[in-house]
This record gives sequence, structure tokens and C-alpha cells, in this order.
Amino acid sequence: MVDGPDRVSRATLNMLRYPDKPVRRGRVRFTIESFGGAATQWIASCLNVLPGVACAHSNFVPPSLPRLGAAGPDDESLWRRPLEPHAVAYFNIVERARPDATRTGTIHAFHVSAGDLLIEDVEFRPVYLLRHPVAQTESVVAQWTHRVTVDARFAESLAHLVERLPAGHIGYLLDADALVAKTEATGDPAHLWRLVAMNGILEGFRRSHDMTPEARIATMETVTGTPDGLGILMAHVTGLGLAHLMPVAAKLMSAAPRNPHRRHRPPPEDVFAAWPAPLRDAFRAAFVTAYGDPMRRLGYDLTFAKPGI
Repeated sequence: MVDGPDRVSRATLNMLRYPDKPVRRGRVRFTIESFGGAATQWIASCLNVLPGVACAHSNFVPPSLPRLGAAGPDDESLWRRPLEPHAVAYFNIVERARPDATRTGTIHAFHVSAGDLLIEDVEFRPVYLLRHPVAQTESVVAQWTHRVTVDARFAESLAHLVERLPAGHIGYLLDADALVAKTEATGDPAHLWRLVAMNGILEGFRRSHDMTPEARIATMETVTGTPDGLGILMAHVTGLGLAHLMPVAAKLMSAAPRNPHRRHRPPPEDVFAAWPAPLRDAFRAAFVTAYGDPMRRLGYDLTFAKPGI
């Protein structure tokens, strides 16, 4: 069964919805945690059209603050920018870049557990942004495949991440050394990158299920598929009124350019079936066996990945 926006929306809107209430403190900081491949740049662009809101995509210095309809730097020039790994320091950088903003945030940059952002007179609003793990894995690897063609250092970074897989959460579920060896035997380095992506995506699902209960959960399918989903996300992270933002969200949903992740892609079950056996085994262990219950609550149907199917 293919998970469309309507099915996933019903399961996730209530996880994100909150009583429409004013900001309790003087300013807002928000973090939307996502491993990537989940329309993060498009969401940042939508947030940045709001007056007084600055949402940085990733943690580049100087910050990348995309806006719908505005030309920005190309990917290659962004990738050459340094990164600021510390959340508090980075928020200070964003706020210096946008001194007019009273609501500042990041997406695809920091974990929602960056508790040191809880400072006086600042209200912290964290959100997990998730996506169907098969589709997200493929989207992330497609981006990485492009990046390694223009950034040799990134290929080295991916190799280092492959070496660290046994220490990742997927290493607690499977013999990661054997898994890597079997995947290497396929002769396709992109399959190793899929393992790295799966591990990172699994960490996001794990944290949203096991940690930081005060954080809300959103899915890419809901946010990019319905004005309600986008409006509720924007209202939550900014503290602006939902009634005011719903017409804005509807307009943004119909504006060009559309989110590139909405292009036609094969259904997840077809993608899964084309993966080699080691990847299918890793996916089953992570997303069907270990985290099958939260996946179902999010509205994702993974019956195609059950053993024997």
C-alpha cells in the first residue's frame, strides 16, 4: 500500500496540533530536526516569507536563509561554506544576520534536544520532521550521489560514516560489520550510503519515539501535501496565530516553484524490492521489527517489508 498525504495526514496532524496560544516570552527559537531528504529547504523558504521570522537551512556560515521565488546561492557554493556545530553559537549568528527577526530557527541542522537553547526570555519550540524511510533514504542518497561529483571531501566523509556504522543504532540491532561486508560485496558504493542514510533516519525516528516528549512530530507528507499540515507547522514553530497563517499556507502551497520532492517517484514497495538482500534485512530489523509500532502510528504501511512477503 502506498502512503499518500491523506493517509499520513490523519495519523500525524494531531501529533503536531496544539492549542493556539500566544508566545509566553519575548522571543522564539525553534529547531526542526530532520536528517534531510524531507523538503527541508522548501519548508525553510515558506517560513522565511513571514515577517519577523528567520529560518536557516542547515548550519552554514554565513546562514542560508532561502525564500520562495528568490534566487539563492547554488549548492556547490553552499557546500564550501564552513559549518557551526554549536547550536547556541549558531542561533547568535542567525540573529545577527537578521536583527529584525523575533522568531529564529533552524531546519536540518541540530537535534531537538539542544536544551542549552532554553535561555531567559526565549521560548524554545522543537519539532521532529520525519518521512517515509524508504523514500527518505532514496532522496538522501540521490543528493549525496550528486554532491560527491563536485566535492571530493564529502566522499571521504561518507567513507568515515560507513566506518562508524557499528557504533550507530543500527549496530545495536544487527551485526553491522557483517552487514557492511555483504553490502560492499554488491560492488555499488551507493548501497553503503543507503546504510548510512538508514542509520541516520532511524536515529530521528528513535529520538522522536523514545526522547524529548515535549517535541512535536510532523511528517513531510503532511507538511507538503496539505495546507493544514503546513499551516499548523508554521503556527507551532513561530507562535503566530493559526487563523492568520492558514491563508498564507494555502497560498504557499499553490506558489511556484513547487517542492521538488513532489515529483513522481516509484512507490516505496518497488524501491524496497529492488534493494539487495543486505539492505532489505537492515530495513526490516530497524523499521519493521524494532520500530514497527511508531511507524504504524505515523500512518506508514510497511507490510511490504515484513519477512516472507
